[in-house]
Amino acid sequence: MIARSVHAYGVHVAAPRARSSRRRIAIRQSATLAPSQAKTSERVLSDPTIQPDAKPRKFRLAVREVVLIVLGVLIALSLESVWQDRADRQSERALLAGLREEFVENAESLDRWIELHERIALAAEQFIAHLADVPQGRVTVVPDSIIGELGRTPTYDPELNSLDAALSSGQIALIRSAEIQRGLASWSRLLSDAKEEEQRAADQVYREFLPLLGELTEMGPAISWLVTDVRRVMRGASNGERPTTSSDVVVDRRLENALWVRYRLTSSAANELQILRTGLGELMALLESELD
Repeated sequence: MIARSVHAYGVHVAAPRARSSRRRIAIRQSATLAPSQAKTSERVLSDPTIQPDAKPRKFRLAVREVVLIVLGVLIALSLESVWQDRADRQSERALLAGLREEFVENAESLDRWIELHERIALAAEQFIAHLADVPQGRVTVVPDSIIGELGRTPTYDPELNSLDAALSSGQIALIRSAEIQRGLASWSRLLSDAKEEEQRAADQVYREFLPLLGELTEMGPAISWLVTDVRRVMRGASNGERPTTSSDVVVDRRLENALWVRYRLTSSAANELQILRTGLGELMALLESELD
């Protein structure tokens, strides 16, 4: 009767009857199931949030979470790489600037050392000229400034604090320029060659030239001036006054030979230092180009 009254007003109420029917059918089916299966079936029917495709949906959600985590990690690593690269570039620039400053100072001192070796070679030539045409065993007069110059044993020892620190710490690897890397390696080899030549010249002075010269002349005034002048040079001062006194020197063939050896060795050292100066100039140009 209720159904007929509702139909009279044009209202359709079949849906509630259908839902009730499905529930009664499910209850009858659950009666035939095992108790655990019946409870699960009733929970699925009573919980609207649980759908038949719940497991695939959970799997998709898990995959999506994993993908998001992986993407987050990759982004974090990329950002870390970018920041590390930026820090490396700043460290590289600071290193190059320190090397440039250091090499500018080394270039100035290297020019003075080349000049010293050239002065020694000139003094050797002048000393040989004073011995020319003088019979063996006779005495000739030689200015103390010439004798003093020949007593020098300059050895170039540049400041390499920045370079040594970069090599010991491994920061030298931050320099990306292959040309600068090659330039640094080449300059180090040239420096070693120049030091070797200077050491050969110094050994000849101490082992042969000065002992022989001490037999043949009074070296007191020349050596006194030389000590004062060496101190002045080490302070970076300009050329001081040269002695105006002279000393008697006994002409001896051994002295002439020692003077020629002295000339050749110091000329060779000056030549090696000049090659080193050229390499240093090229390296400084590369550093300037990289920092611009």
